[in-house]
Amino acid sequence: MSTIPVQIRIDKETKEEASRLFKELGTDLPGVINVFLRQCVLTKSIPLQISLPERYEGETEVDEVPKEVETPEDDGWGVERYFA
Repeated sequence: MSTIPVQIRIDKETKEEASRLFKELGTDLPGVINVFLRQCVLTKSIPLQISLPERYEGETEVDEVPKEVETPEDDGWGVERYFA
């Protein structure tokens, strides 16, 4: 089977950390990428669980919403004071 070069961009620290890990595991970055791509082809999927952490940056707790937004004013919206 012939091979072709593939070029990817990744931050330096991540590459270095991953390379150290793979060396400890007895492999290298190209080997892990080959295994990953073969699993994608075999399973016809991305063989990773991709999810958001329980609370991610930018998420707002309900308790953090200002009371004037939670409680409607006389008109039912409570936003007039912000546009006066």
